Order: sequence, then C-alpha cells, then structure tokens
Amino acid sequence: MKAVISTWSAKLPTVVFQVFPERLWSRTALARSVTVEFQGKQAGLPSDKLQPIARPATPAVSAPPPTLKDRIDSFQLASSPTARDLAGLLGSAPVITLPIVRLIARSMLPHASAVHLAEVLMSGLLKVSGTEVPTFENAERIAYELVDEEVRDRLRAGLRVGDALDVLAEVSQYIARGLGKSTDEFWALLRTPAQGESSAETEFLNAFATVRANILRGLGGDWVGIANSLAPPEIAEEADSLHNFPPLQSCEYASATIAAILDRFDFETAKLERETRSKKRSQWIVRRRRAATWGYTERLSSATREDIGLEMITIPGGSFAMGAPESEPENGNRERPQHQVTLAPFYLGRYPVTQAQWRVVAGYDAIDRELNPDPSNFKGDDRPVENVSWDDAREFCQRLSAKTGKDYRLPSEAQWEYACRAGTETPFHFGDTLSTELANYDGNYRDPSQCSAHSQRLGGW
Repeated sequence: MKAVISTWSAKLPTVVFQVFPERLWSRTALARSVTVEFQGKQAGLPSDKLQPIARPATPAVSAPPPTLKDRIDSFQLASSPTARDLAGLLGSAPVITLPIVRLIARSMLPHASAVHLAEVLMSGLLKVSGTEVPTFENAERIAYELVDEEVRDRLRAGLRVGDALDVLAEVSQYIARGLGKSTDEFWALLRTPAQGESSAETEFLNAFATVRANILRGLGGDWVGIANSLAPPEIAEEADSLHNFPPLQSCEYASATIAAILDRFDFETAKLERETRSKKRSQWIVRRRRAATWGYTERLSSATREDIGLEMITIPGGSFAMGAPESEPENGNRERPQHQVTLAPFYLGRYPVTQAQWRVVAGYDAIDRELNPDPSNFKGDDRPVENVSWDDAREFCQRLSAKTGKDYRLPSEAQWEYACRAGTETPFHFGDTLSTELANYDGNYRDPSQCSAHSQRLGGW
C-alpha cells in the first residue's frame, strides 16, 4: 500500500483521509508518521500554496503508561454510545473473533458501523489470544480476549440479563455451526470438554465452558447456581499424590431426583421506534431480533395427547419502578404513585394457559370446586382459555400443584408487571406506543377466525 501511495503522489496531489477519530490514530499506521501542519493564505479558503508551520522545539517528559483503570475510564468517556454498547455485549461473549463481533453487531446493534467496531477493537481493552500475529490473511480466524476479567465486569455493568443471554446464544450457535454440530450437541460437549475430537478442540471447549460459567455467575441470583452446574468438572488429582489422606469411612446418604432441567427457549422480540426521514416526515417502524431464555416444560399427562406441555420461563430477580409516572399520558391515578418493588427470581408461564392445557388439568382430581373442561367460546386447542373465573384459575393451580408436587399459583400484580416490562421503563415493553403489528386488538380485529392461533409472548425475558 505504501508503494502504491508513493507512486500515486509522485504524479498527482494525494490526500489520505482518516475516518477514525484522532484519539485512535496512534493505533493505526499513522503512529509511524510525522505530523506536519500547513496553513493557507486565508483560513477557510482553497489555496494551492500551503506553507508548513514551523513549531519551536519544546522539551518533553515521558508520561507513565496508563493503568488498566485509566484505559477503561478513557474508553467509557471518549467512545461513542454505540461502541460502548457493543463492548458491553462482547463482555458476555466467551469467544471474540471478527466474524463474531460482526455477528453480534448485526443481530443486536444493526445501526453499528465499521467505525464502532474499530473503536472497540482498538480500545486497548482486547488482546490477541495465542501467539499468532494478525495479518490480512488470518484476520478472520484470529481470536481475541479481554486483557483482564476486571474489564469484563466494567463493560457489562448495566447490561440486561436478556442481552447477556442473547450474546451467549448467538456465539454458541455460530461455534456449533463451525464444528458441524447442533447447538444442543455443542452445549452437551461443554459439559464434558474431554470428549472433544482432538486435543485442540478439547482445550477450546474447556476454555469456552469456563468463560461461559464466569459470565453466568456475573448475572447473580439463580444464575450463580446454574453457572456452577454448567462449569466443566475439574480434573481430580491422583490418589497417590495425596499425603495424610484419612481412612475411608462408611456413610449413609439419600439419593435425589432431578425434577426439571433448564431448557433453552428461542423467541423473537420487537421494539417499536419512530424513524425520522426528514424534519417534517417520520414513521413508526418495528425492529425485531432473535433472543433466547431459559426455563423448563411441565409435561401434562393426557389420555389422548401425550405431547401437551406447560412452558415455564425463569424471570430473574431484581427491582423496578411499579406503576406509571406522572408524565406518562393516558393513564389513571390507579397506576400511581409509582414506587420501587424488589422481587426474588420466579418462573412464569411462557404463554397464557391454552384450552388443551386447561382440559388436561380439569381432568385431575378436584380440590375445592369442579371445573368445566371446555368453557371457551373461541374454540381451539392452542387458543387461550376464556370464560373462567378467578376461583376457576385458582383451582387450576391447586390441581396442578397437587399433581406435580410444585407450588403453582397465579402471579401477583407486581410479578406480572415486572415480567411484562422486562427491564424497560416505557408504557409497553416494546416502546412508547402500540401497533396492530405487535398485538391483536380492536384496530386489527375482524372475526374470531382471524384471531391469532397462538398467544403473543409478553416481555423480553
């Protein structure tokens, strides 16, 4: 490239335009250049006789190299908001390569540009993993890692749990495809890294599983226990290397049965945003993205259908402002005063109870009252059950609890609002207003046959 520029500049006036902000120049080839300032006859006017400015030599004192804290603070203060968001997402990525950076940016930050990617990669917070030197030929396969776990903690501060899980899901799917395996097969391998097809693959799986466990522990709450269960087993020391090992003793124990193993649920979430085309013209657009969460499926026994399940989603604990602020239009005083509520983690049904699910549980032994197994007007196994009272719903939960041994009940008002908001503060979890593209309400309703066959999932957990 240098030879091409030299040849070109010998024939024609040449300008090399640097698109990166000046604070990043020292991390490009410009670091090896000499800075020369020019001035024209009059500022702001074109001139073909630029004169170099002579600057007097000044003594310089070498500054100490910046500490890790200085580098993190500098990035968070000087970088663009999009670059900070991207760095936070990469803090939840067990593996970082250029294809993975572009994948996360494309799926979760579609407005990010190459400059934002460069801000992160040239921030000084990443280093090459291994000894291979990056070149144009190997740039796509070079792996990077954060220079320290402190960087990961700082970058991920304030990141939503759902976004962290989305990054883990995206990276896992990408790696699984590269290994020629399904995502489930890849996750299974992470539980037993030693089953890798080669020593290099085993080493990679072990490193991936370790970082994944650390990321999940950083989410706090129930995720700490999940992370510990997913961490790769440590290699036990050989018995003959132990000294003063006590003699073995007999002991009694009780075996445990795992009632439910967390499953991964993929879903699509949407955000309604106003896009400005000009000063006088704007429109509402729906931005959709794929995401994933965790939970379990309660299998409901049925004499006619064995595949009926009740999907329960884990809702992480946390605090939120319950109710509506004074500034929010079209709400009543019953939604005020707004107040802080703190909730422990819990599970919530992924969808409203369907008619098929209701019919199965209505066949269980009665607790306090009888249940009509088919009360709905809008018939359909996969449609929500309706024409049921609060007492009926309570009986449903009691029968399900008695059958499964788990404590099922109706969610409290605080749990319901917390789950629907999904970490957002807008009137709806998907934005400031509602659209018929996101919900089936009066503006989109014609007749029962046009109702959605499946219920809309609430929240982005």
